[in-house]
Amino acid sequence: MRISPNLEVPQSRSQRGRSGLFWLFSGAVTLGLTGAAIWQFWLKGQVEFGQVASSFVAKQICSCLHVAGRSLDSCLQDFTADISVLTVYATDAGPDAPASVTAETMGGLIKAVATSEPSTGACTLQ
Repeated sequence: MRISPNLEVPQSRSQRGRSGLFWLFSGAVTLGLTGAAIWQFWLKGQVEFGQVASSFVAKQICSCLHVAGRSLDSCLQDFTADISVLTVYATDAGPDAPASVTAETMGGLIKAVATSEPSTGACTLQ
């Protein structure tokens, strides 16, 4: 009697379970490495640019509004680059709060606030 060499020996349940855990672990490692690569080579630069841009815009508009005394529309025309990705809020001075300008991007995840200092005649970033 001849035995066919193509017969497979069935795996036990513990061997099948280990194989599934291997693929689950491999998938998790692959997702982690992919996420780290996206952060390092693309998203990190976008976040850093958003921080610099929002800080610059908040400080410039605060100085334009509260030091130079110009209108918000006049101040926004000073920017030659497109700042449409930034949302700008200007608040007037109140009895307990100084005048400030907030510039934010990425849905408010990145935000910069510049406040007017009437005693020094300048604006500072917080």
